[in-house]
Amino acid sequence: QRCCPVYLYALPPYPEEAKQLEIVFTSQTTFTVRSSTDMGATHTDTPGSSADLVSGRSAEVSGTRDGDTIHASSVMIMDFGN
Repeated sequence: QRCCPVYLYALPPYPEEAKQLEIVFTSQTTFTVRSSTDMGATHTDTPGSSADLVSGRSAEVSGTRDGDTIHASSVMIMDFGN
C-alpha cells in the first residue's frame, strides 16, 4: 500500500537532500501511536494503523530507502493533542 508523498526536511546522511519521498507500507509494517498531553515529556504508546496518519500529526518512519521511495518497516505517529 502506498501513502501520499511526504516532505522530508532532512534525511541523514544527506541533509541537503530535502525533497518529497514516497512512503510505502505493507501488512508487515508496524504502526504505533505515541500519545502525550505534555509534548512528549510523558507518553503512552498504543498499536495503530495507517488510518492514524492524519494531517497535523508528525511521524517517524523506519525502513529502507530506494531512490525516492521509503519502504517502511515501522511508523511511530505522534499525537500530542494538537
